[in-house]
Amino acid sequence: MLPTVLRSIVSRSSSSRSAFSRARGSRTGRALSLGLALASSVAAIALIAGPSTAAPPVATVLASARVGTTAEAGRQSSGASISADGNLVAFLSRATNLVPGFVDNNGASGDDAYLLDRSSGAIVLVSGATPTSGANADVYRVQVARGGRFVVFNTAATNVVVSPVVAAPNSNRHVYRYDRLAPGATVMVDVTPAGLPGGGTADDPTASDDGRYVAFDSTAADLVTGQIDSDAVTNPSYDVFLRDMNAVLPSTGMTIVSHLALLPASALAATDPQPLIDAQGLKHPRDGYGSRAPSLSADGCFVVFYTRANLANLNPAITDSTGLPDVVRLSRCGAGDVFELVSHRDTSTPGAPVSANQWSDDATVSADGNWVVFETHATNLVTDVIDANGGAEDVYLRDMAAAQNYLISADFNDPTTTTDGYSDTASWLGPSGRMVSDDGRYVVFQSRSNTAYPGLADP
Repeated sequence: MLPTVLRSIVSRSSSSRSAFSRARGSRTGRALSLGLALASSVAAIALIAGPSTAAPPVATVLASARVGTTAEAGRQSSGASISADGNLVAFLSRATNLVPGFVDNNGASGDDAYLLDRSSGAIVLVSGATPTSGANADVYRVQVARGGRFVVFNTAATNVVVSPVVAAPNSNRHVYRYDRLAPGATVMVDVTPAGLPGGGTADDPTASDDGRYVAFDSTAADLVTGQIDSDAVTNPSYDVFLRDMNAVLPSTGMTIVSHLALLPASALAATDPQPLIDAQGLKHPRDGYGSRAPSLSADGCFVVFYTRANLANLNPAITDSTGLPDVVRLSRCGAGDVFELVSHRDTSTPGAPVSANQWSDDATVSADGNWVVFETHATNLVTDVIDANGGAEDVYLRDMAAAQNYLISADFNDPTTTTDGYSDTASWLGPSGRMVSDDGRYVVFQSRSNTAYPGLADP
C-alpha cells in the first residue's frame, strides 16, 4: 500500500488525548511533480491543504513547470517548502528546463534547488554557480525561510561559492544560505572559526523565519573553537549546530546545540577553561547517529532534534531508559540553555522525566516552540492508547507547556487506538519546516494504514 498524506485535527478535549484524521490525498510511486494547493488563506504543498469542512474551491498550481509553460518539467521534482505568505516555493528538481539556458552539471539523477515566485511565475536556480549553471553534485535538502528572503540547502558541489574554496573531489556535503536580495552572495554556513569548509558532512539545514539562524547537523569536529568530539576519531557521528548569520565572525556565530549540560554552547576555549564537548558521551559506541534533524521555532529560540546521546548528558534530571534515539527541545533564549525531553513516557514523575520505551525521531516544532510533532515506535507515551500495529511507527504531538502527549495517527473510528500500519512525519518532504499549525490544532503526516481514514484499502 502506498503512503497516504493526511491532515489531523487535534481534539485536545478528548480524554484519551488522541486525534481525528482526515485524508487529503495520496502519494504515487511515479516521478513526482510539485503542486501548490491554495484555499483561502491556507497554503500547503500538493495534497496537504484546505480546511476539513466548508472549504472553498482548491486551486492547484504546478510549481515545477517548464520555462514559459504550465506543463510539467519531465523529471522528478520533490522536497518542497513554502514561505509563510504562500508566495515562495523552494524545491528540488532533476529537470533541465525550469530556467532558460540551464547547464546541467550533475546528471539526470542529480537534483538542483530552485525557488518559485508565484506572484511573477518566475523560477530561479538557487544552487547554481551562476543563474544558469547548476551544482556539480547532487543537492540533498532545500528550505525557504518562512520570511521568504533566504533559502538554505546542502550539497557536495564544489562550484556553489567562490570562497571558501571547496577542494575537488569533495566527499563532504556543506550547507549554504542563498539570499534572494543578493543572488550572487550565497554563503557557506558550516565553516570553521577560520572561515574554511568544515571537516565533515553537513546535512538537514533549516532556518529561523528571518533566516538569521541556521541549524544543521554535521560530523565535523572543527566548527567551534575548543570543540572536543567524543568519537571524532573512531567513528565521527553527527552533532547539531546553530549559526547566527549576523555575527561578524564564524568563531562567534557558531555554537554546538547538542552539547553537555554543564558546558554551554556559547562558551569558547579562550574564555572558559573547560573546552566544548559534544553530548555523545555515554551513547552507544559506533552507532553513527549522534544528534540529528534539527527544527527551529520562528525566532530560533527553540531547537528540537533527536539524539542518541545519554539524555542525562543533556539534562541530569532526565532518565534515559533505553539508549535509543529520543526527541529533545533546547530552550536557548532564557537565562541559560535548558534541554527538555519531548518523547516523554506518560507515567513519568513531574520533574523527573523518563524516556519512552522505544525509538523516537524526525520531529518538527511549531512557530512558538510549544508544539512538537514526532514519530516513534514507543507504546507508552499515552497511558490509555492501544497499540494496533505491533510497535510500528506512530505520530504524536507534545504540548510542552501542558506536558501532555497526543496520539495523532489514530484509528479513524477509535481515537484511543493506533492505526493498523505505520505512520510518520512525511520526512520525504525534506525539512519543509512545520508539520504542525501555530496553534497545534492541525498536523500533517503520512500513513501506510487502512484505518487512518474511511475507505482506505491496501491495493
